[in-house]
Amino acid sequence: MNNPAFLDLQVSLSNYLEAVNTSLNKMADAKFTLGPEDKPGTEVRNIYQLEIGNLDPSLPEAVGVSGDPVDHSGVTHNANVYVHLKLPANVLLNDWMYRIEVQGYSYESAKIIDCTYVGYAYQGGQTLYSASSTGTVPTNQYSDVNGNVILSFLLAGCYRSAFQVSSMVCGIGPAIKRGMIECKLSHAAQVAFAV
Repeated sequence: MNNPAFLDLQVSLSNYLEAVNTSLNKMADAKFTLGPEDKPGTEVRNIYQLEIGNLDPSLPEAVGVSGDPVDHSGVTHNANVYVHLKLPANVLLNDWMYRIEVQGYSYESAKIIDCTYVGYAYQGGQTLYSASSTGTVPTNQYSDVNGNVILSFLLAGCYRSAFQVSSMVCGIGPAIKRGMIECKLSHAAQVAFAV
């Protein structure tokens, strides 16, 4: 319709829905933030969530994952799958201290997933400093060829594995929140992400 009143109503409705969506996102962020925003010690929970189903295309069950976006294009079977989490920190572009927790369950591996990572992406030295990780599954952290800080853990069998990621503000750098982490599944111990 070219009726001006109808077009005004469409624009008003669109603006209203955008405002409601923004408000709901802020409420969701506040629900998962424990402490004053961007203050040391503040925790942000559920910044990334994923469930891995079957990744073996030769099996009758459908291949798939659910949750936040993930690249699993190179995975051809369920054994020895590395989960690589790219943080917004980059040793070539910024200084950022972090503390990340990953918690979940891996059915096929019969393992509790409980990993903690700490580190300091230091632009001046173009490296990770004071990096440490521990977990109930093998963990690693590294900077890729583009300087991205990557946290990884190995699932001996990934079928029916689910996990969530939380962060804590530590020293330099803001809180890591939903939408700031990228994920790749791979059979390789290290991968590269775009900057």
